[in-house]
Amino acid sequence: MICVEAPKVYAQNFREPDLRVILDGVLLRDDDVAEIINGEIYIPVRKFCEMFGARVIWRSNVDDVLVFYNRRLYKLRVVIRNSVAMMPAYNLNMVFGHLVEYFKNYRILSIDTRNIGLNKNDLENIIPSFEGYTPDDLKWLSKIIHAEAKGESHEGKLAVGNVILNRTKNPMYPDTIEEVIFDRRNGVQFSPIINGAINNAPSTSSLIAAIEVLEGKRNAKGVLFFMNPSIAQSTWISNNRQLAFTMQNHDFFY
Repeated sequence: MICVEAPKVYAQNFREPDLRVILDGVLLRDDDVAEIINGEIYIPVRKFCEMFGARVIWRSNVDDVLVFYNRRLYKLRVVIRNSVAMMPAYNLNMVFGHLVEYFKNYRILSIDTRNIGLNKNDLENIIPSFEGYTPDDLKWLSKIIHAEAKGESHEGKLAVGNVILNRTKNPMYPDTIEEVIFDRRNGVQFSPIINGAINNAPSTSSLIAAIEVLEGKRNAKGVLFFMNPSIAQSTWISNNRQLAFTMQNHDFFY
């Protein structure tokens, strides 16, 4: 039986993936380390400036902060969030010369003191931070999410992934993600197994959704079934299971 140790605790925001920060190729585990404000990424001034050896000089009643580094003084624009002064992330390039990149599709901010850029493969190897699951679990979960919900919202992708994981914990179904997806004991469970869509490479958004489900993001507690009523060839689920909710093209059932 698969079990997850110490699942990540989430604020319940399912509309978009979490914003993550990578420092020198390592995923930072700190919560609230970055925030998007008016379309721009902000990070804590003290945390990052002192991390890289600068001295932060606070001034009261002004909307900027002075940072002293390498014999130069910088005045940085800041905003206050939850009593923490936040600055635009790209200040790290101006003050320290570090490479700062934002990968929108992954919602990842990369800070690199070595000035080494990252590519898609680098990101996908760095991102996973789940415990108790294997690379194969991520592979198959991202594939079924993509096959079943590739045109749907992040929230919809999470719900599909939740159903798969819910089944691994239910005694009526197999214990692993791959076995649940390919389960045939009561007939084929998911149409992508029949039409071959399960073999397609998952999109970035499906991969991110699968990672967050494995990390512990839950928006379909207790749900074991879903169907797209506009294309479903069987009405067994809708006739026999209790409707939990409808999300875009799919109905979800207990």
